[in-house]
Amino acid sequence: MWGADDALVKVTPMLALVRGLMPDWPAELAAETPEETLSRLRRDERPGRPLGDTGFIGKLEQNLGRVLRPAKPGPKPNKRKPGNRIK
Repeated sequence: MWGADDALVKVTPMLALVRGLMPDWPAELAAETPEETLSRLRRDERPGRPLGDTGFIGKLEQNLGRVLRPAKPGPKPNKRKPGNRIK
């Protein structure tokens, strides 16, 4: 049931947060999104990267223990140990 707690979710705290941050939720949903924001969303949704500033992305990387920023394109260099020769 919408707006009611269940075994998985307690909705009351989230509803209070949303109402506190955005008292007129229907107006927020109906508002126009700036083209710059839309282009950033489209750019980052294709590769599945998170959208946010460098500080936010850095915190995500630290929490997840993995790199989320784009890497340099192209093949990765070979990692050879000293003494290993290519025959």
